[in-house]
Amino acid sequence: MKLECLSASHHASLLRFELDNRAWFERFIEPRPEAFYSDNGILAHIDEYHRAFQSGELFPGLLIAQGEILGRFNLRQISLSERSATLGYRLAQVHTGKGLATRGVALMQTHARDILGLTTLKAQVLDNNPASLRVLRKRGFQPATYHPQAATIGNTVCGRTEMFWQSANSSG
Repeated sequence: MKLECLSASHHASLLRFELDNRAWFERFIEPRPEAFYSDNGILAHIDEYHRAFQSGELFPGLLIAQGEILGRFNLRQISLSERSATLGYRLAQVHTGKGLATRGVALMQTHARDILGLTTLKAQVLDNNPASLRVLRKRGFQPATYHPQAATIGNTVCGRTEMFWQSANSSG
């Protein structure tokens, strides 16, 4: 299992990953536009992420084993001056409950600290996703603020907890 940076070479496997897990993801987050779920949509998405990666704003990670995308783990809003970023992730439904989300978050924490020199990661989790909250807590994230009625997923209004992680190696 390894962490790879998203590239155009992943387009077919990324489209398959997104299509296979669309209903699963939409249980927890707002749906993507219909056009996303096509070759052109995925290629445009990868191009957008590549530009953001090149500018230093994003690290688009893929958790991959034996050529299969198991999950997506992204660092957004990277700020080298503040030494911080926002972590987001999604794991294929068939790979939940196996510790892979925890492993992916750990790999992103290591990448953020050791490669990018970041000391703080932020994350957001909705009330409808207690498994993600458990993963973040297991990896040392602490709750910072809570926003009731932050999102509507389907017909359910959900609150959002903002979390943060501080590297043990941070030196102010």
